[in-house]
Amino acid sequence: MDIEVELQSVFREVFDADDLCIDRATTATDVEGWDSMAQINLIVAVEKHFSVKFPAAELSEMRQGDGNVGILLDLLSARVEATH
Repeated sequence: MDIEVELQSVFREVFDADDLCIDRATTATDVEGWDSMAQINLIVAVEKHFSVKFPAAELSEMRQGDGNVGILLDLLSARVEATH
């Protein structure tokens, strides 16, 4: 499973943008429409797609600093590995 490719697919679905390309450095300011409500929708979609659940502490960590996709990828990778 290529988590980054699948995550990009989730981003494209949540933000309704078929040409959206993300990388580890992508932040909310880089994605049109990525506001606090979209953040919630994104997390719910990621949890559903990957069959994982993020604890509140990890959700808080995602909002720290620049809140880039790299943080989400690292947390997601750890969750996916723990469940497989």
